[in-house]
Amino acid sequence: MKKFICAVLAAALAVTAFTGCVPGSENSRQQQEEKSWNQNPLTGEEQSVDYPYGNRPVAVMVNNMMDDTSYQISWPQKGLADADAVFEMETEGGITRYMALFRDWTKMPVVGPIRSARDQFVQMMMPYGCLYVHDGASTYAKTMLETYSYQRKDLIPGLGITFRDESLIGKRAYEHTEFTSGELITDAIQSGKYEIDTQEEPMNLFHWVKYDEPARVLNGVDVNEIEWRFSNSYAAKMTYNPENNTYTKEHINLYRNFSRPLIDANYGEQPVEFDNVLLLWTQIDKYPDGVLSDVSLEWGGVGYYYNGGKVEKVRWLKGMPYEPLRIVSLDGTETDVEINVGKSYIAVVDLDYFGAFKMNGEVVDVAGDYTSAEEMPVEPGVEAAE
Repeated sequence: MKKFICAVLAAALAVTAFTGCVPGSENSRQQQEEKSWNQNPLTGEEQSVDYPYGNRPVAVMVNNMMDDTSYQISWPQKGLADADAVFEMETEGGITRYMALFRDWTKMPVVGPIRSARDQFVQMMMPYGCLYVHDGASTYAKTMLETYSYQRKDLIPGLGITFRDESLIGKRAYEHTEFTSGELITDAIQSGKYEIDTQEEPMNLFHWVKYDEPARVLNGVDVNEIEWRFSNSYAAKMTYNPENNTYTKEHINLYRNFSRPLIDANYGEQPVEFDNVLLLWTQIDKYPDGVLSDVSLEWGGVGYYYNGGKVEKVRWLKGMPYEPLRIVSLDGTETDVEINVGKSYIAVVDLDYFGAFKMNGEVVDVAGDYTSAEEMPVEPGVEAAE
């Protein structure tokens, strides 16, 4: 199945010629050059009067272990509702992990549970010069952080960045009890051990629609429900809420056969809401250890952008670890797609599970075109991945 899907998607992208040896290398600064200095680079929204000019954003690794027992569970997490952007990718054994990005660490609530670094997340946060909060790291993540001299931006727990929630010890596995907060980060930064200043504003996360202009209406079909699999054990569902023009996420444990809505324990049972949803498809294999997920980010692939209850098919580019993620058009020009301002959720998903990808309850046609206003094509004969 993967070889067939790769072939079809490769054909769909054949018209999109590369302009250099490394995708994005020639145009990766375009969005930065066009950025308004009165704009939050992580959301595209207008900056507040107390905007933290000259300070780096913060990226926090957040646990996502979800079992049907209260002991082996990291849910509900804290801090995701206040993040400017949230990434989710498979890490190992079919489970996923979140990385939450915050532009202003002084306004961060309690965030966690904290987990270790993985190289796929390092590559996503590095272009924005984030201070990085995690507890431990895979060999590949550690090597990458060292290779790119990230030590003075790497906020490690041993220097007081995190704390243990005593009320959870004994009720949850120990690795699900560690948290951070804006207050702790502020205290650690005042020690002078970290490189917190940057000479210029962080690069834009996306090529934003200007915050003082109307939101762009996507040119694809209406989609109210999106379903996909990360692995044989983890799946997800996004539901569009027209009342507030946002998306809410449901996390599904296929192995244990149950699901739960994504909520933030800082706010009780209130669902976490997203303005933008991006699903980016790529090849995910195993590293030689046979455990850790090797997520291919170098050359990019097909993606889907959801906003306002509609969808557009796009292409995504990444390149080297220090190069930013880009969402571009499918017409071969590598033109940055305009993303509406707001909080974004970005998932990188394995091509092995494209056969289980659904919109509005229908399995998506692998070669379907979702940029027209015609009825969404489906292929009922495509079976869901096992």
